[in-house]
Amino acid sequence: SLLSAEQQASFRALLSENPEVYGYNTQTWTGPLLRDWIEKQFNISYKRAQIYNILQKLGFSYQKGKGIYPEAAPEIREPLVAAFKKK
Repeated sequence: SLLSAEQQASFRALLSENPEVYGYNTQTWTGPLLRDWIEKQFNISYKRAQIYNILQKLGFSYQKGKGIYPEAAPEIREPLVAAFKKK
């Protein structure tokens, strides 16, 4: 990694914060966002896959978000399906 120990500590602390604090329009850190942040903060460019290697080295793992759909609850979904079928 091109990041020094101090930079790695800063990067690790970043992961517990909300990306919106840093001007990103999302509440979840992604590989491209982390890559962008490192480039802006430390002026170091990484290829896309390298970010995930750095995360793994720091003890983190990639986790895919799962969408939560309130309309999927049966008590909400059934009336919507019935109304749709009538049309």
